[in-house]
Amino acid sequence: MAIGMSNGTQPTLLSIACDTLVPNQPIAFNLYYRNRDKQYKKLLQADTPYTESLKALLDRKSVATLYIASRDKSKYQLYLKQLRKNSGFIEPGHQAKVFKDAVKQEAVRPAAPRLKELPLKKLLANVPVDFPVYMANKEGGVSRLLAKGQPFDVDAQGKVFKQGYPKLMIQKDHWALFKAYLQKNTPPLILDETDSVEKKAHKLHTHATDAMENLIDDPKCSWSYNRAKGVVDHLVDLIHTDNGAIKALTETSVAEYHLPVHSFDVAVFAIGFGLHLGLERDDLLRLGYAGIFHDIGKSCVEKQVIEKNGLLDTDEFESIKKHAKYSSFILRSHTEMDKKVLDAVKHHHECFDGTGYPDRLVGDEIPLFAQILSIADVYDAVTSKKPYRDAFTSFETLALMTKDMASHFDKRLLLEFIKYMGPQYK
Repeated sequence: MAIGMSNGTQPTLLSIACDTLVPNQPIAFNLYYRNRDKQYKKLLQADTPYTESLKALLDRKSVATLYIASRDKSKYQLYLKQLRKNSGFIEPGHQAKVFKDAVKQEAVRPAAPRLKELPLKKLLANVPVDFPVYMANKEGGVSRLLAKGQPFDVDAQGKVFKQGYPKLMIQKDHWALFKAYLQKNTPPLILDETDSVEKKAHKLHTHATDAMENLIDDPKCSWSYNRAKGVVDHLVDLIHTDNGAIKALTETSVAEYHLPVHSFDVAVFAIGFGLHLGLERDDLLRLGYAGIFHDIGKSCVEKQVIEKNGLLDTDEFESIKKHAKYSSFILRSHTEMDKKVLDAVKHHHECFDGTGYPDRLVGDEIPLFAQILSIADVYDAVTSKKPYRDAFTSFETLALMTKDMASHFDKRLLLEFIKYMGPQYK
């Protein structure tokens, strides 16, 4: 089967990334591209310069991958070596892959850089990116959506929309650039005193969940960690000064369980309950920090376990039980966190009857803040929708906690939580 070569032969093809080619440099090998009909056509003749205009054309068409004949592999490697020698150019670590009989394959997966998924909402409208952004295509490969320096403008947004909002990715070795891009372009959290309590709650919720999404993806990120801590400071002030804050804050959350949202909600419930118990501001801050960071250790658990659409089996449950200790370890790595916070995070799955984990503590051996966090954690988890069940109402959840789960909690503390929750939903 011909692939558009003048002599009608069909070579074995090797895919290379466009990013490895430097404009206005002659190349000693033929370049090929794949058209919409999955046919391979010659793009550039050997010993012809790869021009700026050709690069611009490929960028406009979001072409990230080109092809060379496998017999030209040594020429391509020599080309890269010469570029490094002459200009310090370093290719992006692309591991080229040979695709034998490429024309007969139903779809060829281009040998792209090692990629990491990038949530669409993390791309800021009309802001130039400091790294290439790739988009999955319907053929199972990837194409470049944005070149370095291009903004995520209306045209780029339109391409994403036409493709049905596919997975977006960046190179793994560009992740530090992505974090710097977020830090540079994310506005600080500012609560205007003239804002309504609902508007303040929405700002806090948005800021917190964004910070926690980033922190769960990269638990060592001090910027995300400090953003989340800052949210807790604002939460304590808002809950302390506005009686309607708890209701406004919980109404910003979605019914379906989502880890960053769950972390925020648990912090809200823990702070509010702590205020009901008469705790001072410093202790409310400790409860808030424990609440928002209590599940950060799940970032160290296998993703398929965390995202499983059903009940966990024995091995999976043993795996996820480790997250409480992981959370405590991660917090220790950031700063000298208060011992009450670390203990609350580590022991928020202990049960009053000694059946919990990780240390099977019994009764008053469980720190008070861990007991408060446990109640807030269970309440929010049960009132959230899961893939395998609908969300429970507040009444159903409290009934479950006082009957089927009564041995898990200090009865006096649980009764106080019920007293606290009552007025919130009148």
